[in-house]
Amino acid sequence: MAIDWAVVLATIIGPIAAVQISEWRADRKAKTGRRHQLFAVLMGLRGASLMPEHVRALNLVQVEFHDDKEVMGAWQRFLGHLETERTGQNVQAWDLRHRDLLGALLKKMADSLGIEADAVDITRGGYYPMDWATRSQEERMVLDAKAKFAGFLLSKEFDDWMGRMKDADYRAAFTRAVNDLNSKPSPIDLGGSQF
Repeated sequence: MAIDWAVVLATIIGPIAAVQISEWRADRKAKTGRRHQLFAVLMGLRGASLMPEHVRALNLVQVEFHDDKEVMGAWQRFLGHLETERTGQNVQAWDLRHRDLLGALLKKMADSLGIEADAVDITRGGYYPMDWATRSQEERMVLDAKAKFAGFLLSKEFDDWMGRMKDADYRAAFTRAVNDLNSKPSPIDLGGSQF
């Protein structure tokens, strides 16, 4: 009789256990896949840290590696550095520290995923065309100029200027000054032609 119950119990529990094990394996495989994808994005964009994909991936480290103390420690050190100011004389030192901390984070992620990677190759590796850096800097300058212009349009100085523009004499003097500026050659010399 005890054997009959054992057979019945095994018949019931066996398929349930098989389904649970199958689901556990699928979840584990999906988690590993997401971690690999996240690592691949950060590795691929390690020279382009201002790209939206890089920033998004960096923010997902906390979600995907929350249970890995080594990765989380490196991630927190890197984020702590990102919160420091990058201006003036410390720009080069800030950039070097940024690169080293990102490299350390990527190395911890590689170790966690069982990927053999040399820390120096991670830190110094990668390709980022100089034109991208120039374009990114130019885009930043345009955005800064737009922000300053928008700030001017919302300022008291703009309201004062608009008030003065209602005066015909002021408007005429302003128009003459703009025309004079436009008629003078630019001090920028580009290979013989002036703009």
